Amino acid sequence: MTRDDHRVKLLIEIFFWEFIRSMLPGMLQFLEYGSPVEFLDKEILSDITSGARHEIDLLVKLKIKGLDSFFLIHIENQATYQKGFAFRMFLYVTKLVAKYSMPVYPIALLSYDSPKQEAPLGYNIEFPDLSVIQFKYKTIQLNSLSWRDYLDNVNPVTIALMTKMNVAKKDRPKLRALCIKLLVNLKLNPEHGNIVASCIEANLKLNAEEMKKYEYEISILPKEEQEEIMEFTSSWWQAGKREGIQEGKQQGLEQGLEKGTRELLLGLLEYRFGSLSQADRKRIEKLTLEALNALGKQLFEMQSIKDVSKWLKEYSQ
Repeated sequence: MTRDDHRVKLLIEIFFWEFIRSMLPGMLQFLEYGSPVEFLDKEILSDITSGARHEIDLLVKLKIKGLDSFFLIHIENQATYQKGFAFRMFLYVTKLVAKYSMPVYPIALLSYDSPKQEAPLGYNIEFPDLSVIQFKYKTIQLNSLSWRDYLDNVNPVTIALMTKMNVAKKDRPKLRALCIKLLVNLKLNPEHGNIVASCIEANLKLNAEEMKKYEYEISILPKEEQEEIMEFTSSWWQAGKREGIQEGKQQGLEQGLEKGTRELLLGLLEYRFGSLSQADRKRIEKLTLEALNALGKQLFEMQSIKDVSKWLKEYSQ
């Protein structure tokens, strides 16, 4: 799970009902707002299309309003565009239904910057005389939404997600200043406020020219608001610095493990099959630790360098 994915997961876990109210208000017709929410333990599912193992972002158990029955909400945050996402959603949901014997309401939160064309809303298998599968999921494609439409429903979730919506370049400094102002006005506890602030920082990084415009937007606010923003940003920066030091240590360990795993796999592959092509070496260099482990599990079932190349090509698609 990337840092962006982890940030969004924390945001939804902490502010679940704000997320539903802001982004999926239609669900409130069959959900009791504010009712108890059970977040299930992380679910690891195998992706048969690539051999990789995938950790479900969020799996929530909820009760249907007025009924003594439960269902699951599966929320998948997609921070980068990937082909075949709709098919993977279909696979994940069928596996969850089979395991828990409960209905599943699937939600795709698309937080990537591009492409901006409308994403698929499901996965279908159709024949001229037969509809085999008509699978749909709820899609929240942030880059197709206007941040201005959410100014009347301000909460921690809308503030964080506005930064990934369709923002004109000229509006970036203004939106960052507005988000910081709105966040400070919410007066959240420091831990929760820092999570939202980290979303603003990550998604609205400003260059030197934009920073000057941002500082101007802050300077025209009432003096009391300016002081509150200065106090908040100072404490947020200190917290971020401490987190960065700790994260840097952990990241160093993970990078070392990834490097060692990659070198071991390259050695084993060349020992079994001889020299790899330049294209295959490049694909292996781009694999994450999770993908390297998946390749390692498949390695001894491969019979030739062609099997290796085929696996790498399919995984890279």
